[in-house]
Amino acid sequence: MELKSPEVWMREKVYGYWLSQALYCAAQLNLADIIFRDGPQTTSDLAKKTSTHERSLYRLMRYLASEEVFAEDENGSFILTPRANQLRSDIPGSQYAMAVMSGSEHYLASSHMIDNVRTGKCAYEIAHGAPIFDYLKNHPASARIFDKAMESIHGSESRQILDSYDFSSFKTVADIGGGNGSMLLAILNKHPLVQGILFDLPHVAAASSENRSMDRCRIVSGDFFEEVTVHADAYLLRHIIHDWDDEKSVLILGNIRKMLPDQGKVLMIEAVLPEGNTPHPGKMFDWIMMGIPGGIERTLVEYKSLFTKSGLHIQRVIPTGGLNSIIEAVSV
Repeated sequence: MELKSPEVWMREKVYGYWLSQALYCAAQLNLADIIFRDGPQTTSDLAKKTSTHERSLYRLMRYLASEEVFAEDENGSFILTPRANQLRSDIPGSQYAMAVMSGSEHYLASSHMIDNVRTGKCAYEIAHGAPIFDYLKNHPASARIFDKAMESIHGSESRQILDSYDFSSFKTVADIGGGNGSMLLAILNKHPLVQGILFDLPHVAAASSENRSMDRCRIVSGDFFEEVTVHADAYLLRHIIHDWDDEKSVLILGNIRKMLPDQGKVLMIEAVLPEGNTPHPGKMFDWIMMGIPGGIERTLVEYKSLFTKSGLHIQRVIPTGGLNSIIEAVSV
């Protein structure tokens, strides 16, 4: 295998955001949906259907085709490829919403990462004038895209989590900050004797209550920074703690600790970063977490410190075969 020179490697990385923006354009224009619905499309066809400039659109499509996202056939029409299929909005695991979110609000935030590094203030807040969850609360359309983007990540994770951990020993699982309840529903579907509680902010809980499949799940609104008001024998935190700094993370865990029964468990789903220079995708996500919610991906040593400060003890760490591990903790 021919290795890339440092110069070529660096150039490709530096230019990487141009591909990201091209994918954003394709997603925002729903190009994959149109081609799937209507069949192979010339640039002229696509330009009329998307109200875009024909030559500029062709240059976008030609570039993406060179990356095997779409392909131009012998008739000059563009067709779907497996990669382009991931930009459809109607398939499980689609990256459509992630492309839209990353190419718009997150892209704007990324231009302020140098300010984030210099000051410690979250780049997203600098760019948009508010922390991300406050912004989403006041921008419902962005919140819907955010939820879809999270689903595109969490779908395969849910299967890995269920394959790695047996939830059947619990009577009630409370999903703290569980959003639309997708993880909790996956647990309940696999374990018919388990009851569920979804605990989240009032506007999130209100939206989740419209989901008719939540027949064994009680939805409770609240703020985990103030108190956790639900009783369960397992408290699930899936990608919650990495959203927050150490002080706020200890506050969340401490509020759960106050409600934890003697034999209860805290189950945290997060990436556990390896020490040193070991490559790990979580290290890239740590950079993103710094810039978007202002959170942190942590090493096991750092997680142990958080749990100790919260009156909890990590009992075991269970790899899921993917990016994340299940950190199981009990009261000290």
